[in-house]
Amino acid sequence: MALDIIGYLIIFGGAFIYGFTGALTPGPVLTAVISETPKRQRGYLVGPLMIVGHAILEAIVILAAFYGLINLIRIPIVYFIISTVGGSILIFMAVQLFYEMKKKEISLSSEIEKSKNKKNSIFKYSPVIQGIILSISNPFWILWWGTSGFTYMFYLFERVSLSGMLEFLYSLGLISIQFSWVVTYFFGHISSDFAWYSFVSISIYKGKKVISDRTYIVILICCGIFFSYLGVKFILCAFVPELKNILII
Repeated sequence: MALDIIGYLIIFGGAFIYGFTGALTPGPVLTAVISETPKRQRGYLVGPLMIVGHAILEAIVILAAFYGLINLIRIPIVYFIISTVGGSILIFMAVQLFYEMKKKEISLSSEIEKSKNKKNSIFKYSPVIQGIILSISNPFWILWWGTSGFTYMFYLFERVSLSGMLEFLYSLGLISIQFSWVVTYFFGHISSDFAWYSFVSISIYKGKKVISDRTYIVILICCGIFFSYLGVKFILCAFVPELKNILII
């Protein structure tokens, strides 16, 4: 049973950590949270509420991907294509992130400035609706899930081997092990979004600067390094599948 719990912790923890590579990246949701928080009576709820809308979309995407691709991913050529394409795009994202930081095009201050100049009819809707609209219209979100997000999700599923009591319950038809993986991954992933955007909206609501630009850049550098590591790892595993059981995370 302990091994079963460890398996779920691996999926939840991996999804949580990897989720920050998407959550921390500047985009329309961050801009909206920064812009809307000071305008509302309970501004500290803006971040979490936008992520509720964001989570609705992600639940649909994860379920659709899982039930549509879980069998395809086991086909060697499909796994090879997804791993190499997903890994290549991850490396590209890392290079682009480092390039923009070098040119000083990314900073939390610039995101705050964008929010001050933002005039869009989208802001007349509730934070939940904004979270849905801004997420689905964000190219990065679509690209992230379409490549590296799915690649990492299926990597975690393949890595975890459940046994013992859960397998016994599954044989009786009382639970679905595969569905439990999806639920665990979803909550692990969305927890990183809730953690980051709650922190942002609560900090702004209390009149504090969220974090310094220097700290924010350091965080993004860590994300870039993580992008690079996973990109190289996915490509290596595509050519040498045995490495999946050796390389960490």
